[in-house]
Amino acid sequence: MDKIHNDELISLFFSTGRLIHDRFKEERGQLNISVLQRETLKFIKENKNPLMKEVADYLCITRPSATVLIDNLAKMKLIRRLPDSHDRRQTRLEATEKVERIICQGKDKFLNLLSSLDEADQRNLIKILKKLSNIISQQNYEKV
Repeated sequence: MDKIHNDELISLFFSTGRLIHDRFKEERGQLNISVLQRETLKFIKENKNPLMKEVADYLCITRPSATVLIDNLAKMKLIRRLPDSHDRRQTRLEATEKVERIICQGKDKFLNLLSSLDEADQRNLIKILKKLSNIISQQNYEKV
């Protein structure tokens, strides 16, 4: 692939991500939840009371950044902090009842966005993203 295509691909990845972020920002709704906050809530709900460290690792952010993120979600009463039963220095995180609705709203918005693509384009997008994900996973594995 030549330099022009490389530059275009890199720009498209960035600009598409930015457009998705901006679209969700416009449609956040009453609780004003960002894409990052929604993904955090989804992770907490799916991983049954994870530690703050696990959230930070999943999101590829520092622990202090995760603390700020979690503090804001706790202020909105979307998560609760629970003491770890085995190590009192650790705090577990639990999603509140409001989270399921928020996750569903985000999913619906994203699916609505993707509905602009016909079925063949959706299948191709899935195929390409899976392929890219596998390539990245294999490269990370080979570095270890």
